[in-house]
Amino acid sequence: MDDGLVIHDLHRILGPLMDDQVPTDTVGGLIGDLDELGVTSCSAVLSWQWCGDPSGRDATHAPLPSPLAGWVEGRVHVVPLILPAAPGGGWPADPDQLVAAGVRMVRACPGRHRWSLDSPPAMAWWGTLADAGCAVSLDVSEVGFGGIRALARSFPELTVVALNPGYRELRRTAELLEAAPNVLAEVGTLNTSGGVEWLAAVAGAERLVFGTGGPVNDDAGATWLLRHLDLPRDQVERIAHGNAARLLGVGA
Repeated sequence: MDDGLVIHDLHRILGPLMDDQVPTDTVGGLIGDLDELGVTSCSAVLSWQWCGDPSGRDATHAPLPSPLAGWVEGRVHVVPLILPAAPGGGWPADPDQLVAAGVRMVRACPGRHRWSLDSPPAMAWWGTLADAGCAVSLDVSEVGFGGIRALARSFPELTVVALNPGYRELRRTAELLEAAPNVLAEVGTLNTSGGVEWLAAVAGAERLVFGTGGPVNDDAGATWLLRHLDLPRDQVERIAHGNAARLLGVGA
């Protein structure tokens, strides 16, 4: 596993999950998982935000970090999970809090948390985040290719990361990347022979990022696939960490 490849998993969940036996309920447990996979670092949303109310009202979540913690122990990058809504109905109170904290990427789950990508409050948020250079990651299986394409076209300065496109959706993923130059696609679920290589050929390796969705999705299989891509080393490095590093503003 010591192949010298630096890997950043752009899509993980940190914290306890129902019926989950993987010890990712603490930062130490998550880092242990990364070590087993040979993954250098990751970006993670907090499970209590993903599973329930992103605002965290009426609850404490020690020993998990704050949603605006940034980097934890140098290897875990906390991604705030936002809920754009009228004041008092979402989290945070307004997007300026994220900008002030220097957040470079947020996660949004409109289907899971019952709000609309194109609601008036959300549209105001997207403009603010785009102006600040803050990206947003969205699950394709939740909002659809059309939802991501519409958002990306409405805000061409906003970087949108399309998570979980799935190996059966290679054509639609390629069409999305062609239609919206500000979209990046996660490759962790493109677990089919030659799928990532084909997408890199038609869209460019600079449009692809590595993420697994672990521990909910298969992180071991996705990481194995990354290490065995039939691509030039420089393209593999871009997918494994270079594109994510530029997205997060930490250098390639």
